[in-house]
Formats: sequence, C-alpha cells, structure tokens
Amino acid sequence: FSNGQALNNMIREPKSHFWDWYSPYYPVPSEIDPAVPAGCKVTFVQVLSRHASRYPKSPEMERAKALLARVRTEVSGRVRPEPSNRETLEILMSNDLIPHEFEKLTPFGKKEAIDSGRSFFKRYQDLAAHNDPFMRSIDEDRVIETASLWKEGFDQSKGYGKTTRGMEIIPTTKGFNNSLHYGGCPAFDRTVSKIHTSTAMQWMNRNFEQIIARMNRQLPGVYFAPADIQRLMRLCPTNTVINGIESKVCNLFTTEEFRDTEYGNTIGQYYSWGPGNPLGNPATFPLNRKIYADFSRSNVLVSIYSAMGLFDGARPLSKTQMTPLAESGGFTMSRLIPFGSR
Repeated sequence: FSNGQALNNMIREPKSHFWDWYSPYYPVPSEIDPAVPAGCKVTFVQVLSRHASRYPKSPEMERAKALLARVRTEVSGRVRPEPSNRETLEILMSNDLIPHEFEKLTPFGKKEAIDSGRSFFKRYQDLAAHNDPFMRSIDEDRVIETASLWKEGFDQSKGYGKTTRGMEIIPTTKGFNNSLHYGGCPAFDRTVSKIHTSTAMQWMNRNFEQIIARMNRQLPGVYFAPADIQRLMRLCPTNTVINGIESKVCNLFTTEEFRDTEYGNTIGQYYSWGPGNPLGNPATFPLNRKIYADFSRSNVLVSIYSAMGLFDGARPLSKTQMTPLAESGGFTMSRLIPFGSR
C-alpha cells in the first residue's frame, strides 16, 4: 500500500470483502458519480453478470472433509490443546461445517440475483420501462437460475405479474463458439490456465508461515500445511453465503490474513485469465439492441475485463510483494468477481 491510511481503510472493511471470488456482492468504492450527467440520457445498457452465491463444489468439500476428519482423529487421540485454544478446537469439531448441497444457488444467492434485477431496473428505469432485455446465459443450472431470478426482480420492479420472456441458452459443448464460457481455446487450457494454481500457491507458501505456526501451536500434533490453511479459510465464505450470516469458522483468521490470501489468488487470476495472460486479445461487440443482459462465470468475466482493456494502464501485479490497489487499477478478485458481480 502507498500509505498507512490506505492500509487502515482496507483493514476496517469487513472480512467478506477479502474472500476473492467467494465474496458476496458489494458495491466497490468509486470516485465516479453513478448518476447520469446532466443533459445526457442512457440509450444503451450492457450488463455482464456472474452467477450469484452458490454452494461449494463437491471435490473441494471432500478435501475439506478429509482435513477435518484428520484433525478430529489427532485431537481425540493425543492432542490436548491449551484451554485458551479451546475455541479453535470447538469450531473445527463442529458437525455443520460441510454443506450437503453442491454448486447450486444458496438461499442467499437467490436473493442476490433478484435484488440485482431490481437494482438494474431502478438505475436504468427510463430505458428499461420501455425495453425488455435480450438475455443470454451459458447452459449451467446456477447461471440459468441466476438469470431467471434476475429477470424476476427486473419484472417485479417493472410491474409485471410474472416473468414475461425467456432467454437464449448458449451450449458449452466442445466445438461450440461461446464467448460466455471458457474451454474454447485448447492451447489456453493446456498451458496458461495452469499458471493460476502454481502462482497462487507460491504466494501462499511464503505468506502462510505465521498462520501455520499459530494453528500448529493451538492444535499441536496436527501439523497444518499451506493447502490445509487455504481449505479451512474457504469454509468461512462457503458457509457464510448460504444464509448471509458470517460463519464461526471465520473467527479462526484475521481480516488481514484473508486480505493476504486473496492477493495470492488475485495474482493467480491476473497471470492466467487476466491482463498478464499472454494469449489475451481485445475483441469488439456488435450492438443492435437497447439492453443486453449476459450471465456467465468468474474466469470468463476476468478475461472479458482484460479484453476490454480496463487495466491497460495499470501496473502489473508483483508475485512477491502486494501491489497497492491504487497502482493495480483496483485489480483484486473480491472487487472484480464476487458472487453476482456485474
């Protein structure tokens, strides 16, 4: 960060602003006035939205479940934490940390999607009152449901009794040209897409030392690795976005620790799906409707932001030291692609 005040402002933000692509939607601070300038009117709107908050993926939770089982085995066998560390033990021994649903929208996510449609109509109501959006979505259930609920919120604000029109569902099958879905570039899938994991883990390995030392001290004998810490941290947003109530597992880590971890995932995205991707190429978009509403996934949004040149003047992200937001153009995952981002 460029100065201590900027750092203090960031740390005062809630933890949920530092969960990278697992963050629930929130308005990003901006110096740009959202109001239409005097004497102007909106004649065209394009919204590109990520699906709303979802349950985690099954493989991710299987790994977390195995980790918790190992912790419980060690604790019940020979680990005897100090009384001051009992809270950590009680949290990890809880039986409700692993959700039983996978990948579909959570109740909180469904509300996010409806609220997004209402917010869109309110902001652009002079145009939206006389035009229905042309809607497109990839053929994944959580994305289609997000789009449908977004339209429900839009129609409720417009005064329609029920949703009035369908949408174009674009297949994600191999060989189909779909700009709302990744997987259309085999060269990228074989090479550049793998940069994310390696780049992020290099950062985690360097910056998890203090967290690992604390967790190993609180639960001696368990021996946490960097990947274990990341899985425990993931349980925080995973459980929080089910109903919007911050999970107790979030108490295991500080806001600054979440911020540092997010930066690791941010540089992973930057050098794989973002401006640091060597295969990125700007593209144009034909316009012949008044309102477009497209729905996709997180990685695709990062690639589109980059193709639009939104970060062309920003400083490339450092892989060893945190690049200040003022110099990176605000390139951080919880601001670019939280659940329901648009």
